Amino acid sequence: MKNDRIMLVLGITGLLLAGCGQRQAPADETAVAPAGGDSPVPAYSAEAFFETTSYGLVGPSAHAFSSDGKSLLISSDATGVFNAYALPLDGNEPRPLTTSDDNAVFAVSWFPRDDRILYTYDGGGNELNHIVVREVDGSSRDLTPGDALKAGFVNWSDDGNSFVHGDGQPIRTHPANIKPVGSGPYKLVELKPGESFVMERFDNFLRPGKPYIDRVIGVLLRDPNASEVAFKNQEMHRAGFNSTLRLKALSRLAEMEQITLTKEGYEAIAPICYLEFNLRKAPFSDVRVRKAIAYAIDTNFITQKLHYGLTTPATGPIHFSSPFYTDDVVKYDLDLEKANRLLDEAGYPKKDDGMRFSATLDWLPGVYDDQEVVAEYLKPQLKKIGIDLNLRKPSDFGSWIKQVAGWNYEMSLNVIFCYPDPVIGVHRLYLSDNIKHVPWSNTQGYSNPVVDDLLAKAAVEMDFNKRKALYAEFQKIITDDVPMAFIHSPAYHTISNSQLRDEKKSVWGVMAPGDGIYWKDGKAPK
Repeated sequence: MKNDRIMLVLGITGLLLAGCGQRQAPADETAVAPAGGDSPVPAYSAEAFFETTSYGLVGPSAHAFSSDGKSLLISSDATGVFNAYALPLDGNEPRPLTTSDDNAVFAVSWFPRDDRILYTYDGGGNELNHIVVREVDGSSRDLTPGDALKAGFVNWSDDGNSFVHGDGQPIRTHPANIKPVGSGPYKLVELKPGESFVMERFDNFLRPGKPYIDRVIGVLLRDPNASEVAFKNQEMHRAGFNSTLRLKALSRLAEMEQITLTKEGYEAIAPICYLEFNLRKAPFSDVRVRKAIAYAIDTNFITQKLHYGLTTPATGPIHFSSPFYTDDVVKYDLDLEKANRLLDEAGYPKKDDGMRFSATLDWLPGVYDDQEVVAEYLKPQLKKIGIDLNLRKPSDFGSWIKQVAGWNYEMSLNVIFCYPDPVIGVHRLYLSDNIKHVPWSNTQGYSNPVVDDLLAKAAVEMDFNKRKALYAEFQKIITDDVPMAFIHSPAYHTISNSQLRDEKKSVWGVMAPGDGIYWKDGKAPK
């Protein structure tokens, strides 16, 4: 089943485990008694050391066992030089697969369906490794030729017909980063940076028969009105993350027969919008002030009225879709009386004009409903408790980053992606050793040794229930310390033409490969 086209709007390391098969120690072995009268510690001669034979397994992403399951692929220096061996599981002696007598050779992987192997070597210690295939007949062929290449095996493809390798260049500065070739199911045929791209079906995609769509055209639209009109006219067929559209426009599109909207597919993103305090600066260094501000924010009004019921109030540092989420936290339901009392206790009485102090608020630009609308709401709302809020509208993304990452702010609205595991997306905001001049780190300057300890334990705890308990305690502490006031979870939507189908659901939504997308009738609607 192949479909014609779709229009989009865009809004290992191998491990060598060394084991030692020790031969019998020479007769001149001695024992050295340590101080304190403990048992003697054996001492070995240089001869004994050099007679030790080492064995190494292949990496975790490789095929360690032969296709027939009868041999284990290992590396060993049994001859004095490392070579690749097949170690029979029936207890027989290892069978050499390479016979180098001067240059170390290390086994990489069996082939998935036959007795060929991959192995690697460098040029006499220059660390410029190559990956070589050893054929069944014993001949070898360098698969990664080149004079200055440092090839490293990463993993096999799903079908076992190819493998991925690195070339030793740093990922962040790799030239391939600006030379896109496609997305997996689709190959890139045209690119106009900042404007559009065209991709076509990749016939050799690793999943047979896929993708179903023949051609994908992506267009970057910055004008929300243009995006809405394009969907109405069926000129655009799919977009994610709301496609620059405001929530009111999404509500209009949802009423149209030719449009389908879904929130599904953002569970792995798990976004939370929050009000961040710079804890280095008074009055925000006082927890009573932070709690007062939290009590003054009506998150239900924001989500139900300003966001048309499409967003959800946030209660703490972990997204409600996470299995580690708990609502058993310190909650801040709207209570202006308590907010005013806390500010009085903190030593900020109201002056003759009814104001206690002034403060400046920044926000992430380009995100109208989740940021600017909330900022405009906060100005009159915080005035009710005597805070004169100055809205400092950012001129662009770079200027906002400079303010927040440079710690040159008092309060800022922000959004964090929590991702599937708290270690990935949550820890970075609260760890004391992550207070950095880097966006979406602990820019607020929060430090609590108890939190540091809880997160360190949760990062390595293997028992789910114990780990959940650690995160439950963490959430209680954070909501009591209030390094930030949690506001809402954004309503990211995928917008699709109603004739467009996807045979599988993904927590990554539009960021999934898209190989299962197809048109209901086999072609795009006119």
